[in-house]
Amino acid sequence: MNNIFHLAFPVHDLDAARGFYGGVLECEEGR
Repeated sequence: MNNIFHLAFPVHDLDAARGFYGGVLECEEGR
């Protein structure tokens, strides 16, 4: 069974958030 887990955090700077979560934590961006 494929479990999908989703978290959403409010951010003020979208570019900085993408850099942190995608670059530092290596998370894939969802939809």
